[in-house]
Amino acid sequence: MHRLTRQIRFSVDPFPNGGDAEGFNSYCSKPAGHGFGFFICLNVEVEGSVQPDTGFLINLAEIDAKARRVAVNIYKKRIRQLIAEGKNVNLQRTCEILRECWGGLRSSFTPQKLSSLEQLVNPYKKITISGDNMLLYSEKFEFAATHKLWNDNFSEEQNFDHFGKCANPEGHGHNYVVEITAEPENWKDFDRFDFQKKVNELFIDKLDHKNLSRDLDYYKKLNPTVENITVHCWNTLSDKLKGAKLKSVRIWENDRAYCTYKGEQG
Repeated sequence: MHRLTRQIRFSVDPFPNGGDAEGFNSYCSKPAGHGFGFFICLNVEVEGSVQPDTGFLINLAEIDAKARRVAVNIYKKRIRQLIAEGKNVNLQRTCEILRECWGGLRSSFTPQKLSSLEQLVNPYKKITISGDNMLLYSEKFEFAATHKLWNDNFSEEQNFDHFGKCANPEGHGHNYVVEITAEPENWKDFDRFDFQKKVNELFIDKLDHKNLSRDLDYYKKLNPTVENITVHCWNTLSDKLKGAKLKSVRIWENDRAYCTYKGEQG
Protein backbone atom coordinates (compact mmCIF):
# COMPACT_ATOMS: atom_id res chain seq x y z
CA MET A 1 0.00 0.00 0.00
CA HIS A 2 1.32 3.42 -1.00
CA ARG A 3 0.24 6.90 0.04
CA LEU A 4 0.74 9.88 -2.24
CA THR A 5 0.22 13.50 -1.23
CA ARG A 6 -0.40 16.57 -3.36
CA GLN A 7 -0.48 20.06 -1.88
CA ILE A 8 -2.78 22.56 -3.54
CA ARG A 9 -2.41 26.27 -2.83
CA PHE A 10 -5.06 28.86 -3.53
CA SER A 11 -6.34 32.21 -2.34
CA VAL A 12 -9.87 33.30 -1.55
CA ASP A 13 -10.86 36.96 -1.83
CA PRO A 14 -13.42 37.48 0.94
CA PHE A 15 -14.85 40.48 -0.94
CA PRO A 16 -14.90 39.39 -4.61
CA ASN A 17 -15.92 42.77 -6.06
CA GLY A 18 -13.36 42.50 -8.83
CA GLY A 19 -14.14 38.89 -9.64
CA ASP A 20 -11.85 35.93 -9.09
CA ALA A 21 -8.25 36.25 -10.22
CA GLU A 22 -7.11 32.83 -11.42
CA GLY A 23 -3.51 33.64 -12.29
CA PHE A 24 -1.04 31.23 -13.86
CA ASN A 25 1.21 30.09 -10.99
CA SER A 26 -0.23 27.18 -9.01
CA TYR A 27 3.11 26.77 -7.20
CA CYS A 28 2.36 30.10 -5.52
CA SER A 29 -1.44 30.23 -5.47
CA LYS A 30 -4.18 29.47 -7.97
CA PRO A 31 -6.65 31.17 -7.82
CA ALA A 32 -4.15 33.90 -7.09
CA GLY A 33 -6.44 36.49 -5.54
CA HIS A 34 -6.19 40.24 -6.06
CA GLY A 35 -4.42 41.17 -2.84
CA PHE A 36 -4.46 40.20 0.80
CA GLY A 37 -7.00 37.45 1.40
CA PHE A 38 -7.29 33.90 2.73
CA PHE A 39 -4.32 31.80 1.60
CA ILE A 40 -5.11 28.07 1.80
CA CYS A 41 -2.66 25.15 1.71
CA LEU A 42 -4.44 21.82 1.47
CA ASN A 43 -2.56 18.50 1.52
CA VAL A 44 -4.55 15.79 -0.25
CA GLU A 45 -3.37 12.25 0.55
CA VAL A 46 -4.50 9.29 -1.57
CA GLU A 47 -3.70 5.65 -0.84
CA GLY A 48 -3.75 2.56 -3.00
CA SER A 49 -1.63 0.24 -5.12
CA VAL A 50 0.84 1.33 -7.76
CA GLN A 51 -0.29 0.63 -11.33
CA PRO A 52 2.28 -1.63 -13.01
CA ASP A 53 1.85 -0.10 -16.47
CA THR A 54 2.51 3.52 -15.40
CA GLY A 55 4.32 3.25 -12.08
CA PHE A 56 1.75 5.70 -10.70
CA LEU A 57 -0.51 5.26 -7.73
CA ILE A 58 -2.50 8.02 -9.39
CA ASN A 59 -1.49 10.87 -11.66
CA LEU A 60 -0.75 13.92 -9.53
CA ALA A 61 -2.47 16.08 -12.12
CA GLU A 62 -5.69 14.16 -11.43
CA ILE A 63 -5.43 14.79 -7.68
CA ASP A 64 -4.72 18.45 -8.36
CA ALA A 65 -7.60 18.93 -10.79
CA LYS A 66 -10.22 17.11 -8.70
CA ALA A 67 -9.14 18.69 -5.42
CA ARG A 68 -9.19 22.18 -6.92
CA ARG A 69 -12.56 21.65 -8.58
CA VAL A 70 -14.16 20.61 -5.29
CA ALA A 71 -12.17 22.31 -2.52
CA VAL A 72 -11.65 25.74 -4.05
CA ASN A 73 -15.37 26.19 -4.66
CA ILE A 74 -16.27 25.02 -1.15
CA TYR A 75 -13.75 27.31 0.52
CA LYS A 76 -14.81 30.30 -1.61
CA LYS A 77 -18.49 29.77 -0.93
CA ARG A 78 -18.17 29.13 2.80
CA ILE A 79 -15.62 31.87 3.58
CA ARG A 80 -17.54 34.52 1.64
CA GLN A 81 -20.79 33.48 3.26
CA LEU A 82 -19.29 33.73 6.75
CA ILE A 83 -17.74 37.14 6.04
CA ALA A 84 -21.01 38.42 4.58
CA GLU A 85 -22.80 37.33 7.77
CA GLY A 86 -20.20 39.08 9.93
CA LYS A 87 -18.82 35.81 11.31
CA ASN A 88 -15.17 34.89 11.71
CA VAL A 89 -13.59 31.79 10.22
CA ASN A 90 -12.70 30.13 13.52
CA LEU A 91 -11.37 26.62 14.10
CA GLN A 92 -14.82 25.07 14.40
CA ARG A 93 -15.96 26.58 11.09
CA THR A 94 -12.68 25.65 9.44
CA CYS A 95 -13.35 22.06 10.53
CA GLU A 96 -16.81 22.24 8.99
CA ILE A 97 -15.32 23.44 5.70
CA LEU A 98 -12.70 20.69 5.77
CA ARG A 99 -15.35 18.07 6.53
CA GLU A 100 -17.41 19.32 3.58
CA CYS A 101 -14.35 19.00 1.33
CA TRP A 102 -13.83 15.47 2.66
CA GLY A 103 -17.39 14.57 1.73
CA GLY A 104 -17.01 16.08 -1.73
CA LEU A 105 -13.72 14.31 -2.48
CA ARG A 106 -14.12 11.01 -0.66
CA SER A 107 -15.26 9.00 -3.68
CA SER A 108 -13.33 10.97 -6.31
CA PHE A 109 -10.27 8.75 -6.69
CA THR A 110 -11.66 5.23 -7.21
CA PRO A 111 -10.13 2.62 -7.16
CA GLN A 112 -7.72 4.56 -4.97
CA LYS A 113 -8.91 5.94 -1.65
CA LEU A 114 -8.74 9.39 -0.12
CA SER A 115 -6.89 8.80 3.17
CA SER A 116 -6.55 12.31 4.63
CA LEU A 117 -6.99 16.02 4.07
CA GLU A 118 -4.73 18.40 5.92
CA GLN A 119 -5.22 22.16 6.00
CA LEU A 120 -2.23 24.25 7.03
CA VAL A 121 -3.82 27.09 8.97
CA ASN A 122 -0.36 28.64 8.97
CA PRO A 123 3.14 27.10 8.77
CA TYR A 124 2.95 26.11 12.44
CA LYS A 125 -0.54 24.71 12.91
CA LYS A 126 -2.84 22.46 10.93
CA ILE A 127 -6.12 20.58 11.00
CA THR A 128 -6.30 17.03 9.62
CA ILE A 129 -9.27 14.84 8.75
CA SER A 130 -8.62 11.16 8.07
CA GLY A 131 -10.38 8.05 6.85
CA ASP A 132 -12.19 7.44 10.12
CA ASN A 133 -13.60 11.00 9.99
CA MET A 134 -11.34 11.97 12.91
CA LEU A 135 -10.38 15.64 13.09
CA LEU A 136 -7.01 16.42 14.66
CA TYR A 137 -5.38 19.69 15.67
CA SER A 138 -1.59 20.11 15.49
CA GLU A 139 0.53 23.03 16.64
CA LYS A 140 4.29 23.58 16.74
CA PHE A 141 6.37 25.00 19.58
CA GLU A 142 10.12 25.45 20.02
CA PHE A 143 12.79 25.43 22.70
CA ALA A 144 16.58 25.61 22.81
CA ALA A 145 18.63 23.30 25.00
CA THR A 146 22.01 21.61 25.33
CA HIS A 147 22.75 18.01 26.18
CA LYS A 148 25.50 15.42 26.28
CA LEU A 149 24.98 11.82 25.24
CA TRP A 150 26.88 9.57 27.62
CA ASN A 151 26.51 6.23 29.40
CA ASP A 152 28.48 5.83 32.63
CA ASN A 153 28.50 2.07 32.09
CA PHE A 154 30.54 2.54 28.90
CA SER A 155 34.22 3.33 28.71
CA GLU A 156 35.21 6.69 27.26
CA GLU A 157 36.13 4.94 24.03
CA GLN A 158 32.77 3.15 23.89
CA ASN A 159 30.91 6.41 24.51
CA PHE A 160 32.63 8.13 21.61
CA ASP A 161 32.12 5.03 19.45
CA HIS A 162 28.37 5.11 20.15
CA PHE A 163 27.68 8.83 20.35
CA GLY A 164 30.49 10.45 18.37
CA LYS A 165 30.63 14.23 18.72
CA CYS A 166 27.46 14.12 20.82
CA ALA A 167 29.63 12.75 23.67
CA ASN A 168 31.57 16.04 23.83
CA PRO A 169 32.10 16.64 27.59
CA GLU A 170 30.96 20.26 27.22
CA GLY A 171 27.74 19.19 25.51
CA HIS A 172 26.16 20.66 22.39
CA GLY A 173 22.92 22.47 21.58
CA HIS A 174 19.80 22.14 19.46
CA ASN A 175 16.87 24.35 18.56
CA TYR A 176 14.12 21.80 19.04
CA VAL A 177 10.73 22.06 17.32
CA VAL A 178 7.84 20.26 19.02
CA GLU A 179 4.58 19.40 17.25
CA ILE A 180 1.69 18.41 19.51
CA THR A 181 -1.30 16.71 17.88
CA ALA A 182 -4.55 16.30 19.79
CA GLU A 183 -8.15 15.31 19.14
CA PRO A 184 -10.51 17.91 20.65
CA GLU A 185 -13.61 16.45 22.27
CA ASN A 186 -15.71 19.39 21.07
CA TRP A 187 -14.27 21.87 18.58
CA LYS A 188 -16.73 24.56 19.63
CA ASP A 189 -15.39 24.51 23.19
CA PHE A 190 -11.76 23.67 22.41
CA ASP A 191 -9.60 26.29 24.13
CA ARG A 192 -6.50 26.63 21.95
CA PHE A 193 -4.97 29.18 24.28
CA ASP A 194 -5.27 26.86 27.27
CA PHE A 195 -3.72 24.17 25.04
CA GLN A 196 -0.77 26.48 24.32
CA LYS A 197 -0.45 27.46 27.98
CA LYS A 198 -0.37 23.83 29.15
CA VAL A 199 2.25 22.80 26.59
CA ASN A 200 4.43 25.79 27.45
CA GLU A 201 4.12 25.62 31.23
CA LEU A 202 4.31 21.86 31.65
CA PHE A 203 6.96 21.02 29.07
CA ILE A 204 8.54 23.75 26.95
CA ASP A 205 9.42 26.09 29.83
CA LYS A 206 10.91 23.22 31.83
CA LEU A 207 13.45 22.43 29.08
CA ASP A 208 14.02 25.75 27.36
CA HIS A 209 17.56 27.13 27.74
CA LYS A 210 18.53 24.25 30.00
CA ASN A 211 21.35 21.74 30.00
CA LEU A 212 19.17 18.65 29.87
CA SER A 213 21.91 16.32 31.09
CA ARG A 214 22.71 18.45 34.12
CA ASP A 215 19.63 20.51 35.02
CA LEU A 216 16.74 18.02 34.78
CA ASP A 217 16.30 15.12 37.19
CA TYR A 218 14.43 13.25 34.44
CA TYR A 219 17.71 12.76 32.58
CA LYS A 220 20.01 11.98 35.50
CA LYS A 221 19.98 8.30 34.53
CA LEU A 222 18.50 8.62 31.05
CA ASN A 223 20.20 9.87 27.90
CA PRO A 224 18.43 13.00 26.57
CA THR A 225 18.14 11.68 23.02
CA VAL A 226 15.38 13.01 20.79
CA GLU A 227 13.65 9.65 21.27
CA ASN A 228 13.62 9.99 25.06
CA ILE A 229 12.68 13.68 24.93
CA THR A 230 9.66 12.77 22.78
CA VAL A 231 8.49 10.16 25.30
CA HIS A 232 9.13 12.66 28.11
CA CYS A 233 6.84 15.14 26.37
CA TRP A 234 4.13 12.51 25.84
CA ASN A 235 4.22 11.38 29.48
CA THR A 236 4.07 14.99 30.66
CA LEU A 237 1.07 16.00 28.54
CA SER A 238 -0.90 12.79 27.99
CA ASP A 239 -3.59 13.54 30.60
CA LYS A 240 -3.16 17.30 30.91
CA LEU A 241 -4.83 18.75 27.80
CA LYS A 242 -8.20 20.20 28.72
CA GLY A 243 -10.97 19.01 26.43
CA ALA A 244 -8.63 17.14 24.10
CA LYS A 245 -6.92 13.76 23.82
CA LEU A 246 -3.21 13.71 23.01
CA LYS A 247 -2.65 11.72 19.80
CA SER A 248 1.02 12.21 18.95
CA VAL A 249 4.21 14.11 19.77
CA ARG A 250 6.80 14.85 17.09
CA ILE A 251 10.10 16.53 17.92
CA TRP A 252 12.72 17.78 15.48
CA GLU A 253 16.26 18.25 16.80
CA ASN A 254 17.19 19.76 13.43
CA ASP A 255 15.59 20.03 10.01
CA ARG A 256 16.84 16.56 9.03
CA ALA A 257 15.92 14.48 12.07
CA TYR A 258 12.74 14.06 14.07
CA CYS A 259 11.05 11.45 16.24
CA THR A 260 7.32 10.72 16.54
CA TYR A 261 5.69 9.00 19.52
CA LYS A 262 2.02 7.99 19.84
CA GLY A 263 2.06 6.25 23.19
CA GLU A 264 2.54 2.58 23.97
CA GLN A 265 -0.50 1.62 21.89
CA GLY A 266 0.49 3.81 18.92
